[in-house]
Amino acid sequence: MRRKLTAAIFTVSTLTSGLVHALGLGEVTVRSSLNQPLNAEIELLSVDELTEREIITALASREDFLRPM
Repeated sequence: MRRKLTAAIFTVSTLTSGLVHALGLGEVTVRSSLNQPLNAEIELLSVDELTEREIITALASREDFLRPM
């Protein structure tokens, strides 16, 4: 499960634009069980005046996950 959380956080952090780097990530709430598809919520901090339409999330590509840090 820790690997899935790490992947989710990595995905969110790698898919951000310059503006979104100002966002802070808060608590992660995992709602899925072990060996189930990840269902989690990550609290966003310091969103200031951003609207829901301005915050875009998506899964990273396989190449992004395989890229060395």
